[in-house]
Amino acid sequence: MTNEPTVTFSRRRVQRMLAELEAYAAGDLHNAIPLSSEGDELDAIAHAVNVLADQLREARKRGSHP
Repeated sequence: MTNEPTVTFSRRRVQRMLAELEAYAAGDLHNAIPLSSEGDELDAIAHAVNVLADQLREARKRGSHP
């Protein structure tokens, strides 16, 4: 028995998260990192990053971003 489907699924999720983080680093905060139905650590990280991005968007609206 192999974990290959789980590893592949996790790898794709991490790659999607990385792509969105790279967009955030470039200043594009328009998209959220998608959450899965897994409810695992990757979802917890994605949720935390999405909250951070929301806060940065709000700060930009108020004109108080660095």
